[in-house]
Amino acid sequence: MSHKIAIHSAPHINLYGCGGTGSHVLLGLARLNMAIVNLGAKAFHVNVYDPDIVEEGNVGRQAFSTTEIGINKAHALVDRVNLHYGTGWYSYAQKAPASSDAEVIISCVDSGESRKEIADSVIRYNPYIVDCGNSRYQGQVILGQYNGELPNPYKENPELLVSDKTEDQPPCTDPFYAQDLFINQIIATYALHYVWFLFRKDQIDTRGVFVDIEKGITNPISI
Repeated sequence: MSHKIAIHSAPHINLYGCGGTGSHVLLGLARLNMAIVNLGAKAFHVNVYDPDIVEEGNVGRQAFSTTEIGINKAHALVDRVNLHYGTGWYSYAQKAPASSDAEVIISCVDSGESRKEIADSVIRYNPYIVDCGNSRYQGQVILGQYNGELPNPYKENPELLVSDKTEDQPPCTDPFYAQDLFINQIIATYALHYVWFLFRKDQIDTRGVFVDIEKGITNPISI
């Protein structure tokens, strides 16, 4: 089976969370936007939401520099993208809003509670939802719709809305114990791949992946 894509022009995109995965997604969206403009299509607009500030431990695994420590994550990255690419994207130092009229929602939040807030928000129209999540070596990207032909990721996978159990830290503190160095970047790449397909293809045969970088396994989610 396949799904006929309903987006081919400049949508509004909401990105929720720009930390481990979201920071790489945002920089990739800037490249993606430039690519479709070079192909003759209209540029899209992105709203970015994240209440957190850049901390020293974020530099390296996330897409931040030491000069951005202490700055809100959304502000730091959106300012950088707007400067480098001439976009006029917006940043908000807050969690996902209670309502949205975006045509594409990309969720890169790191807790079941935050996902539940997104799932319970008032969604206008029928957006595509790209949910990203990961543990230390495993992760998933799930493409769905709020209320359409593709399943709603949060209704299909209610376990995503459950608060995560925090694993015990090892005796010697390891900043990459909970999430390995490149897992976020891999998940971000797959998320961007599906957003790219929303612009470039008429239909798709898969709607996500499950990844295990430790074992070198990637399994697609079929339509």
